[in-house]
Amino acid sequence: MKFLLLALFAVAAASATYTGGKVDLPHKQQAILQLLWKVHIPIQDEELYQIGMQYNPIQHVQQYKELSLQQVQEIVEHVHEHKILSKEGVFNAFEEKHMQEAKHLFELLYFSKNFETFHKTALWAREHYNPGMFVYALTTAVIHMPYEQVDFRGITLPKLYEVLPNLYVPSKAVRKGYEAQYTKTTPVVTIDKYSSKHMKVHNEEALLDYFTEDMSLNAQQSMWHKSFPYWWNRDVYQHENDRQGELFLYVQHQLLNRYHLERIANRLPTVHTLPTEGQTIQHGYAPKSVYSNGQFMPTRPDYVRELAYEGSHYVQAKDWIYRIRSAIDAGYLFNNAEEQIMLNSTHGLDILGRIIQGSNQQYKPEYYGQLYNWAHKYYGRIADPHQKYSQVPSVLEHFGTAPRDPLFYRIQKTMNVMYKRYKDLLKPYTQEQLSFPGVQIKAVKVVGESRSSTPNTLTTHFEDHEFDLSNVQNHEQTEVKGLVSRLRHEPFQYAITVQSKVNKQAFVRIFLAPKYDYLGNKYELNEKRWYAVEMDKFVTDLKVGQNTIRRASSESTIVKKEVDTYRQMMMKVEQEIHNGQQEYTTKTHSHCGWPLHLLLPKGTQQGEKYTLYVVITDYDQDRVPETQIPKEHTSYALCGLHHDAKYPDNKPLGYPFDRRIEHEQKFFQYNMKAVDITIENVQ
Repeated sequence: MKFLLLALFAVAAASATYTGGKVDLPHKQQAILQLLWKVHIPIQDEELYQIGMQYNPIQHVQQYKELSLQQVQEIVEHVHEHKILSKEGVFNAFEEKHMQEAKHLFELLYFSKNFETFHKTALWAREHYNPGMFVYALTTAVIHMPYEQVDFRGITLPKLYEVLPNLYVPSKAVRKGYEAQYTKTTPVVTIDKYSSKHMKVHNEEALLDYFTEDMSLNAQQSMWHKSFPYWWNRDVYQHENDRQGELFLYVQHQLLNRYHLERIANRLPTVHTLPTEGQTIQHGYAPKSVYSNGQFMPTRPDYVRELAYEGSHYVQAKDWIYRIRSAIDAGYLFNNAEEQIMLNSTHGLDILGRIIQGSNQQYKPEYYGQLYNWAHKYYGRIADPHQKYSQVPSVLEHFGTAPRDPLFYRIQKTMNVMYKRYKDLLKPYTQEQLSFPGVQIKAVKVVGESRSSTPNTLTTHFEDHEFDLSNVQNHEQTEVKGLVSRLRHEPFQYAITVQSKVNKQAFVRIFLAPKYDYLGNKYELNEKRWYAVEMDKFVTDLKVGQNTIRRASSESTIVKKEVDTYRQMMMKVEQEIHNGQQEYTTKTHSHCGWPLHLLLPKGTQQGEKYTLYVVITDYDQDRVPETQIPKEHTSYALCGLHHDAKYPDNKPLGYPFDRRIEHEQKFFQYNMKAVDITIENVQ
């Protein structure tokens, strides 16, 4: 097994140079996997290496759509004159210069007219660009590539924590990985990431590290931001990411709510917003990880004081917050043409979300700022604000590692307060907006798949997860496996009984909300609705009479299914190419989506109480013209559909729990049902 992947890559290289014509999906998949394998060293195949060293985009400028000779020359000259981030540097997604360089590389890839150009450009970039920057640009291009140029539908990107494992595992795991190249066996490195499971806890935030340190959770944060980049310009890239601003606020809201459910299960209070000037940040963070260049990720001690320092834009950021809040309260803002734009309930939230994310180009971006990006950069550097010790980027300065730091959730809470402020100014839904005439939910039940399962009682447990750790070291032939314990749940099924007087398609919306706070006090409906976590959203057919809807937890449109390890993917693709039968790569894969294994909160050993809500609405009213929900599994609920496809639900995200509920009796309709469930964490 140790030498198998090397042999497979050798076979791949023989057919991995493309000279025009149509390239099938297995060969595209093979090429992407090869490009992302051991990115910190030159590609090992000599032919591909020579292409990367000899290819010059300037000589093929006609193969780049929308890019002028001057633009391509500028990009290439910056590379050859070493004006870009060095290979030994650390790519920082919140550093303006770094992101500008990454965008230039993305554009070379994105505007490639065919796969041959894309592949050769990627090989060239792999040998000349910083590895972190290369991975960012390449994976973002694969997600967004126009189908008419290079059709990447069906491509599976490997797990980010297998491509760049140094960002996720402790330094001692890296050391063990390097030691593996001197042995003849395949080592399995056990990752003791979770102090709450293996040692005495001295920091209350460590009780949550099974969640915050989960590698798939962190990778999802990275993939969402690649799917909806803050720098995306629809005029330049010629397609729109529909409802990007609203999705940004909602996805971060959902992440914060899941974090809140874990805090309740561990008897921790609600997270606070960011401190004000002069206050201290109570909890520090020690990632214990080391970059591939040997520099350790910075540690932030407890009680670091918030302060304005030179170049921090601290005062300016406070002005941004004031201006955004003022716009929310006034109900309008101004665009670049000084026209008054109403923040109505149709498009207002999308505008607000784009402003906070920093993806706003139309509404006075200098005036409203880039609050979210600023917060990551400012708080990421707060332990060494004056760069006295030349601190490298912290975990907060990468989309894919920020959730590891408890301070990240205070950033989220601060943005979330503005989101709630906007929503609370909207009128509550009317009975007409909530009801579905002729449809009544009679019963709701959830049942685990095992025969011993008790209805409406679900279980979670910790289970070892094996992943490919080979990229933690640079020896081509050495295989290293990682083993980490992570939260999982028993697969379960929803059983929903519906009485209908009409034959209609319906949208089924499922939410999970806490029943009690961390002290055991019962939540009022208007409190708990803001902490509701969306579990699933799907379309079903209702017939006149009684309908029983059964839905497996694994079918959720919230989640992204687990993909194979790097080696498994490569072997299956090679087998496909060898046999000439396309089976593995015909499946549709979602690049973005909530990790399936984290669909449920941990609960407690005694059993934590939650409320499950099911809401059924009229699909004829909810459907979006000319947009079809894919029949195959896709995590569109949090990630949209992309490539100019409209989000396939015209209801506000989070409906009907996104607005104030003033009267519980007026809120509940026949097309809604609430049931109490228990989640037990079993040893």
